[in-house]
Amino acid sequence: MAVTSNQPDFIPLLINGRPLKSINKFYNKRLAQLKSLLYANLKSSRRISTLTRCRLHKIHNYLHRASCHKSESVSRT
Repeated sequence: MAVTSNQPDFIPLLINGRPLKSINKFYNKRLAQLKSLLYANLKSSRRISTLTRCRLHKIHNYLHRASCHKSESVSRT
């Protein structure tokens, strides 16, 4: 994942996107398993909601840490 801007003083930054890809891959695999266990008329369940919430928290945490790392690297220079 690349972070860029058209600001003149902005330093471009590369962030490893593999952890995000891994989180999404696990989420999609587990979601398919859980949906296959649902009854025909149901769309979601408590376990699916929990899985989705955990995925969103992990992604938010990873992006927050990446942005903190970016601000630390800029403040050092």
